[in-house]
Amino acid sequence: MRSPGIPFLAAGCWLFAASTVAAQRPADGYHSSAALTSALKAASGSAVQVSNIGTSAGGLPLTAVRLGVGEDVDSRPAVLLIANAWGPEVVGSEIALGVVQKLGAGYGKDSAITALLNRATIYVIPRANPDAAEAFFQNPLMER
Repeated sequence: MRSPGIPFLAAGCWLFAASTVAAQRPADGYHSSAALTSALKAASGSAVQVSNIGTSAGGLPLTAVRLGVGEDVDSRPAVLLIANAWGPEVVGSEIALGVVQKLGAGYGKDSAITALLNRATIYVIPRANPDAAEAFFQNPLMER
């Protein structure tokens, strides 16, 4: 004869897991577009320039960051980092924000970062698809 405890244990584990998942929305811990822009502006230092380069189809700002120092900042070797081109992958924006914060805070303090930003320019577009990313923060969860 089967023990009735196994189905009850399985059901209890499923309910616990379902309640844990329900308490955490997928967007928890990630920056909305407005919060991301604020965090980027807070990272500003002598090597960081944050600017609005346009507006999305949904009316959200497209933000870009330029990391570099000197008179020739726009004419020297450069790297372009584009994040969050696909809406639901907002983790890319978080990584881009971390890069901006690390390089911005390290300029003048870390010799490798200072040397890098004195000879090269890094352009960052942390959220290339802000409309689809904002849908990720909607309730119910939407995807564009």
